[in-house]
Amino acid sequence: MNKSPYIANMLVLFAIGLMSSCGIIQQNLGIKKPTAPVDDIALNKPSSFAWDSPRPEPALILSHVTQSIEAYVSAVMKGDVRMRGQLVGSAEGAVVRARMDLRMRLENHEPVVWIAINDPLMGLPVGRLKITADSVHGFSPVLKKQASESIADISKWGVGVSLSARDLQLALMGLPVAMPDGVCHVDQGADSWTLTFVANRDQETADITMVFDRGMNPRLRSQQIDAQGETLLIVYAPSTTSSASFDAWTLDVPGRGQLVFKPDQVEIGVAQTFPYNLPSGYARMAL
Repeated sequence: MNKSPYIANMLVLFAIGLMSSCGIIQQNLGIKKPTAPVDDIALNKPSSFAWDSPRPEPALILSHVTQSIEAYVSAVMKGDVRMRGQLVGSAEGAVVRARMDLRMRLENHEPVVWIAINDPLMGLPVGRLKITADSVHGFSPVLKKQASESIADISKWGVGVSLSARDLQLALMGLPVAMPDGVCHVDQGADSWTLTFVANRDQETADITMVFDRGMNPRLRSQQIDAQGETLLIVYAPSTTSSASFDAWTLDVPGRGQLVFKPDQVEIGVAQTFPYNLPSGYARMAL
């Protein structure tokens, strides 16, 4: 197998660290209805929303986007999902290509994210991750090393704020990890709406910027999270099929690296398995 330990280590650990950076609010869903005015405009939604008018009121835009996202989350965030495709990781001047098999159990009470990373040519295993509601497990057959940590122990990776398996699932499904529950600034572009707000949890604060398609079905284009001097940007390429809400996602942490995932096979609503058979004799690897 033409993969050095550095390459395997980068794929396995970089995938854990960078993708776990998606989490911001450690809640069951992370999406709340607005409870405060937006740009000092009260949220009194009329019976119909003229989204195609030149300048809809910001409060109406937020209400429309929030209700649309809540309805979509309720419809898709259940059952099992499987996505297989090409993963490209870049960090420290190195670019690595691999195949990724991503499986998720989207039930609120038992969220699971399962990832297998394989050599793109021969299909040999490079690494495996399993993330549950309270723990992260991973091992690399190349390094013959394994790691097992609680979510709390790695929750400060990346952008330095808490994460949950549910947050990661939302991000990987092309959905917001949080929605405003307080004051929100709304910018209106020719074909987009941008929401900027502050997310607070306990003593943690993050600035979040989300860009949506303008229209009756506001697809999430990107979400940017800024906290404690760190930035995470997730960009979603629009879907050209009906099997997923995106054709690719890009996770970028400036100064650290980038992951790009392009699924070519998507299964929704088909029961999946999440095998994690750790070989014996693997040395422990600190995350």
